[in-house]
Amino acid sequence: MMRAFTLRRSLAYLLPARPFLSVRPKPAPAAFQSRVGFPNLALPSTSRSFQSSPTSREKWISSEVILFELKDRKIEKWGWVFYRTTYKDDEAWDIFKQKLNISVRSIVNLDPRSELNEAIFDKLEFVFMEDKAKFDGASKAELRAHFQEWVANNFSAENPGADQKLLYDDEPVSRYRFFFEIDEDALRSCGSGGSGHANFLDGFWSSSGGRSGDVSRAAQNDPEQLQNQADAVEGCSDVGWMRMDMAFFMDTHFYAGMSGSIDLTWPFFYECPPAIVPNSKLILLMQIQNLSRRRPTSSQKDYALDHLL
Repeated sequence: MMRAFTLRRSLAYLLPARPFLSVRPKPAPAAFQSRVGFPNLALPSTSRSFQSSPTSREKWISSEVILFELKDRKIEKWGWVFYRTTYKDDEAWDIFKQKLNISVRSIVNLDPRSELNEAIFDKLEFVFMEDKAKFDGASKAELRAHFQEWVANNFSAENPGADQKLLYDDEPVSRYRFFFEIDEDALRSCGSGGSGHANFLDGFWSSSGGRSGDVSRAAQNDPEQLQNQADAVEGCSDVGWMRMDMAFFMDTHFYAGMSGSIDLTWPFFYECPPAIVPNSKLILLMQIQNLSRRRPTSSQKDYALDHLL
């Protein structure tokens, strides 16, 4: 019998009441770790070599978490949306997409269960927004306006059995809440010797109202009235986006983790640009997911693998 879990449920059990996040809006990993009740876990190394080490990762594989979330919420697809905002080098863009595909498949295939891997790949679909006239040099506010329209137009079409109220939930469906921007700097980083990075955006953040789940406003947004507040980073306040290492954002644990409470996950991961979110936070998330599977709530159930597929 395989025990699966949803991060949104298990974190609700593991974490104390949310107000501590309002007191510490950007909790350090060690503080976060202590609050969730795992004070004896050593913070992991930030070495990128962890990404390709099956022996280090095998007990933290999380494809079944995504499959459980899809089944539980009647969602048919998973995978991020990517906006291309630079059009100087088509070859570099093609290399990025190839690298993206290789990265996520390498991670999923670390799990030896071929039937589970086939199921997760069957549900995987990246969306690449490529339109030079619309997106070349587009501001983050303009990208958010387009993303909100895309969500409003595509959520029901992609998931006819899902409740649209999920779009207003503070425990979001990752695909329809967040997206990535590939600008010139990100594209060049992916062609270098390192793993590369990209900009990760909360699709419903605004400088005036913080976070909002109101996707009904999408059709009413006037791009001409949108201001490019998110591009001007002041201090280390939350500007609604952060930079992430490609090895980080392609990991299934991160995708599953972002379906938790946004009031919890975003402040934990957030790093003020131009800093890149350290991989130690991802590995800590893996540790929490692994331990929470061993400490399920009474409301959680055991699911056989064939129930997830």
